[in-house]
Formats: sequence, C-alpha cells, structure tokens
Amino acid sequence: MKITRVETIRIDEFPQLLWVRVHTDAGLIGLGETFFFPTAVESYIHDNVAHELLGRDPLAIDAISRDMVTYVGFRSTGAESRASSAIDLALWDLFGKATGQPVVQLLGGWTRNEIRTYNTCAGSSYMRRSQTQSTRNWGIDANANQNKVTGFDDLNDFLHRADELAESLLSEGITALKIWPFDLAAEANHGHHISSAELRAALAPFEKIRKRVGDRMDIMVEFHSLWSLLPAMKIAQALAPFGTYWHEDPIKMNSLSSLKRYAEVSPAPICASETLGSRWAFRDLLETGAAGIIMLDLGWCGGLSEARKIASMAEAWHLPVAPHDCTGPVVFAASVHLSLNAPNALVQESVRAFYNGWYKEVAAGLPQVTNGYVTISKSPGLGCELLPDIDQRFTVLPDLGSIMPAPVRDLHRWRMAILLGIGVLVNYIDRVNISVSFDALHSDFGLSTVGFGYLLGAFNWTYALLQLPVGVLLDRFGVRKIGILGALLWSLASFGAAISPGVGVLFAMRLLLGLGEAPTFPANAKAIDQWFPRSERGLPTAIFDAAAKFGPAVGVPLVGIVLIHFGWRWSFAASGALSFLYFGAFVLFYQDNPSASHADSHPGVTRNGAPLTYLLRQGKVIGLVTGFFGYNYCFYLLLFWLPTYFSTLHLDPIHSAFYSAVPWLFATLTDLWIGGLLVDHLIRRGFDQTKVRLSTLIGGTLGGLCIAGAILTQSSIVAVVWLSLSLGGLSAAAPVGWSLPALIAPRGSVGKVSSILNTGNQLSGIVAPVVTGYILAWTHSFAAAFGVAACLLVAGVFAYLYLLRSIEPVPEPPVYAPARHGGTTWH
Repeated sequence: MKITRVETIRIDEFPQLLWVRVHTDAGLIGLGETFFFPTAVESYIHDNVAHELLGRDPLAIDAISRDMVTYVGFRSTGAESRASSAIDLALWDLFGKATGQPVVQLLGGWTRNEIRTYNTCAGSSYMRRSQTQSTRNWGIDANANQNKVTGFDDLNDFLHRADELAESLLSEGITALKIWPFDLAAEANHGHHISSAELRAALAPFEKIRKRVGDRMDIMVEFHSLWSLLPAMKIAQALAPFGTYWHEDPIKMNSLSSLKRYAEVSPAPICASETLGSRWAFRDLLETGAAGIIMLDLGWCGGLSEARKIASMAEAWHLPVAPHDCTGPVVFAASVHLSLNAPNALVQESVRAFYNGWYKEVAAGLPQVTNGYVTISKSPGLGCELLPDIDQRFTVLPDLGSIMPAPVRDLHRWRMAILLGIGVLVNYIDRVNISVSFDALHSDFGLSTVGFGYLLGAFNWTYALLQLPVGVLLDRFGVRKIGILGALLWSLASFGAAISPGVGVLFAMRLLLGLGEAPTFPANAKAIDQWFPRSERGLPTAIFDAAAKFGPAVGVPLVGIVLIHFGWRWSFAASGALSFLYFGAFVLFYQDNPSASHADSHPGVTRNGAPLTYLLRQGKVIGLVTGFFGYNYCFYLLLFWLPTYFSTLHLDPIHSAFYSAVPWLFATLTDLWIGGLLVDHLIRRGFDQTKVRLSTLIGGTLGGLCIAGAILTQSSIVAVVWLSLSLGGLSAAAPVGWSLPALIAPRGSVGKVSSILNTGNQLSGIVAPVVTGYILAWTHSFAAAFGVAACLLVAGVFAYLYLLRSIEPVPEPPVYAPARHGGTTWH
C-alpha cells in the first residue's frame, strides 16, 4: 500500500480547525486533525510534508514520524509539530482500517473499557473565531444562540451560576469540571498582578460550587499560562481552602525552574502541559519533578506516535497522563483511544457543549459519554469520520490544493479529462455524419423527410433506453470497464453503417451506435466526480461538454468534404476509424481513480446507493431533468437539422456545412470560457457556489431563447448570429447541468442520477428530430420547429426555479442512510 495523495480541509465556520486526509492506492483514507491557525499548518503540509509522504508505505508510522522531526519546530507545538500530529493521526487511522482493528487495539489493547471524564466548561462557540486563546474568543455572546440548540452554555454558567452548573453536571454523572475564572484579571494586568477585588471575584465560582455540592465535584483550574510566577503563587495559596484537583499551566512552560518554585507552594498538583511538543520537552519536564499530572494534546505534541511514548515515559516516573481535548472531534476520538490503552491514563477531558453540539454537525463515530465515563466503538481505525455532506453544511474554504504527486495533481487528472473530451468529440462526429447525408441517402434509398427524422432519432432510442441500466452498471463496475465496452461497440457500429446494403441495416447500426455511446455522459460525470474536487469541476466538465459542440463544428464540414469527394459510405468508414483509435487510447490510458474520496467508493456506504424508484420521485431530480429536456431538444434539433435549415436559405451543401459550423464553434467557446473557467473562477474567489451555478444554468437557458430570432429572418448571416447566441447560451449552462448529478446525488448514486438525467436528454433527442421532420412535412418551414424549442426552454427555466431551486444533495432514503453515530464510519 502506498500514499497517493494528501488532502487538507478547512471550513469557514470553524476557522481554527484543519483536517487532513491521507489517501492510498488501496482506496483507504486516513483522517487526521489539528487546531490553531490552520492556514500556516496547511501551507507547511503543502510545501514540505506531502511530497515526502507520497509513494511511501503508510503503515511505516514510526519511520514517517521520525522523518517528520524537523530542523526547527520539533520541540514546540508550532506549525511543524501540528502538521506532523495531524498526519500521524491519519496514519494510525489508516493502520486501523487496513487491519480491521480499532486504534486502541493496535496500541496494545484495552486496559479499561471506559475512562472517567471531566467537563471543560466551554460554551458552544468557545474558540470559534480565528483568534488566539483569549477572553475575546470565549464566544459568550454567540453562545446565547447556540445554547438554544445544544442546551449548554457552560462558560457563561461557571462565571455566573457555577453552583447550578455543578448540579447539572452531577445529574449526568460527571463528577469533575475545569474552569478558568482568573483569565480576565490576567489579561487586564498582563499576568503581572491580581488585586484583592479581582481575586475575590475569581474565587466566587469555587465558593458557589463547594457551598452547593460540597466535595462531590472535583475542580480543575486552568490558568492558560497567562501568569507571572509571583501572582500565580498568590492565586495558588488563595485556592487552598477549595481543595482543587489540579492547577493547569499556571505559567508559561518556558522556565521549568520557575514551575518548580510554583509547585513548592501550590496546594494542588500541577498539570502540564498541552503546550509542549515532543517527548524531549516532556522528558525535561519530568526530570524537574514539578508536574503531578502530564497533560498532552494529540493534535499538537506529534500525534499518537509521540503521545504513547510520552505516556510510557510518564509511567516510568510513576505519573499519570490526562489527554487534552478542547479542539475537535478527531483529536477527541484519538485521545479516547489512548486513554483506554495507556495504563497510567487518569482522566479524559471532554466538552459537553461540543460533543452534544457542533461535533455532531461535522463528524460521525464520536466517542460516547455516559454517566461520567467515556468510551469509543470498536470500529476500525479511529472510528471518527467527517460527514460526507460537510461541504453542504458548511463553507469549505479554498485550500492549497488536494496535494498529490505533481504529475498526478497537475497532469494526470487533466489527461483523464482531455481523454474524455476526445471521446465525446469522436462521439459527435459519429452522430452528425448522417445529418449531412440526407441528399445522398434520399438518392440511394428514397428517404423522405419523415423517414430521415426517424433515422436520425434511431441512435437516441437505444441510447435513452440504456441510460438507467448504465447508471447502475457504472456505480457497480466503474468507468473504465463500462467505457471500454462502449467504445468497442460504437466503433463496430460506424464500420457497420459504412457497408449497410439498405435503410434497415443502417437503422440497426444507428441503434448499435446508441448502445455503444450510452455510457458516455454518465461515465464522464462520474469520472469528473472521482478525479476533481467539488470546487474545480466546472472546467473539466466543460471540456467534455464543449467537445459535444466542437464535434459538430468540425465534424459537419469534414464529413461533408469526405461525402462530396468519396461518398457517404466513406464518411462512415472514416468516423469508424477515429472511433477505433479512441477505443485503443481509452484501453491504454484511462484509469479509475483508486483514491477517489467520494461516497461511491467508501466502505460503510452501500455501493448500490439510493434506489432508482426513490430518485425518480425527487423534485430536484425532476427539475434538473425537465430543464435539461428543453436544452437537449434545442440541441438535437440544431445538431441534426442545421445543415438542412441552411439549405432552405438557398445555400449549397458545402456552404450549409460551413455555416452550420459557426454556431457550434461559438458554443464551444462559451462552454469552456463561461460554463467552465468563469464558474470555477467565481467559486474559487469565494462566491456562493449555489448562486454561481444556478445563475449560469438559468441565464444560459434564457439565452437559448435567441433561437426564436431565426424564425423571421431569411438572411443566412442573421440566422447564424441568432443561432450562435442561442447555442452559446445553452452551452454556457450545459457544464453546470452536467456537474449537478455529482452535487445533488445521495451517496453512492452519482451514476444513477447521471443516467436519469441523460435518459431525459435522449428522450428529447428522439423527439426533436422526429417532431421536426413532421413539422417540415406539414409547414415546409423551420419557424414552428424553432418555436416549439423556445417553449420547451421556457418550461425548463420554470423547472429550475421551482423544482431544482438549490444545489444540495437529495435526502437519503432512511433505509440507506448510514447511522451518524455509534461508530458507523463513512469511509
């Protein structure tokens, strides 16, 4: 197993947190986490760590841990150490998933089934802002709103209602709490002095607790390293009557001799220190004899690898450890694993406002706190996973890149996108070669306009019929296997058409062509979902969608030239040769992404996803299909009938073919520049993703109404302008439409939603040429045909507005929804 990718995730609503995912070629993904100023850590990971990890065995954890000890920053909890910690947690998570064991088992097994927990009395919005540890970041004002949801405002309560807070915790079986009422005075005086009035005010919570609940509640005191030595010693002596359990970080951990002086007067043992990183710093602390309880933070000290060594060192000094957690859900889970293994673990920190509140909004598989004790499930790895719809719940910030090997990140995935685009280009040359052959086929086989309409639509019959089965097959077997089979079949269909003895065989070959090309667009949507993150799907989607416009732009004139000089059979043979070349290229070069981080490939989520019957009833799916039906009706009308339309304006076949190419070239540009580059650019700049995509989708569809401008004109130049604007608008919207299945599909259902969308598309592809053929037979004019297309576009806009409405996942059917808690993992 090798590391193939390192991914970082930050969300705007929790700007102190950084999550790291380590991907492997076995499809397993490890999740790590750290806290405080994550952009610095992310930059360090991007610039220094990731490239050292790529290609390495993720199970060589000690070797990697050794190699991440840097020339600077290895003794502190700076960016280097926090980065190493997050990576290390992810590697242990991978170790557990690879072996099918919980991390506690890999550490040496369970020395206890549960461990006592104490409540750090933070509120729901404590340390929520992107500021340092200070009273400004206590989040007391924000807690008022959060408290309505979680029911806990423990920070405000310990300042003003400490007696009621103690009773509330005891009612839950929690018999220890941690408070920090001295911080206000420390910040006011820079930690150099505390007045008698300030001391009395800070002691009030202790008095209330002891008066109300007596000694039933242990009280830990947090000093946040804010004090100079002498005022800290004064506070320690004033706390003596209250029998405090420990004093945590009374001074900064940069003078161990001063800490030893504090210990000589403190009535409670010193707990130190979450601010230290590496076993070397803890060794020096242990050698002073000043600390009574060793506190370490797994997201800061170097991860589990370092934490278990520190715990063993402390055990040799006959001292207990108490893992810190007031940061995030992944570190909380990892800390519980350590606490359940380490023989000298004393107590595990937890924050009920967090694990009953926002932890549940971002993660599943959290530790369970019951009657004052905490444990964790026996799920493989850490057991904690980010919720799969976290990008829907929160604002995912632009990161420094999903870090992969340079060839993979910068070239390989784009090679995949370009290869898919070439496939669509060949598809559309195959599809349009018949559209310029009406006169030749009429001469050879006596085809009427109605018969030609049916022949044009034959391709779409099998194409549409197979969309739903193709979606199921793609979700089950992947893009590569289905894509190889499809490319082979459509190559054979093109060669078969070239030797057709009559209309019947030609019709059959068009049916076979539809069969072979049926997987193309659902497969491409699924492939883009695998290879590209959500914020970067506009351009790769536009590449294959723009190829659908560029195909007619170059295909119509090229096929026309071949037809005029060599006959219609050679035009089919030429497209067959192109198709076979593409088949070979696909076999050689296309790969399914082995480390795709999407729900389709996650263990714990059924590979079959939501059932088709459920998806077909969802308003968002219906709205998307209805809106795209109008787009595709207009698209297929112009794809198959545009050369014939220009012939009605008294142009010869060559000029009809070249005039037909102009709108498709314009459409290719708008597809790439607006639907692809502009959409991605706006999203990266921080614009709301839903607003950007919906406005492009609806605005482009409205632009398609320019087809009505061609109704009244008899000028070929004016007609080219109107039709270019129409196709340009529709093409700008199309990449957005094709990116939506991956954005609205329930987990494991991208292929099926894509196939539902393309079924509707192909029904319009069947209807458009046939209806147009009948309209021409009755009216001998394209005016009514263009009018019908305009009406369907208007209906599509209403479907987007009132059925699709927003771009967010369809709710999962309850029977398919994985449990959010109790250890069920996402991947």
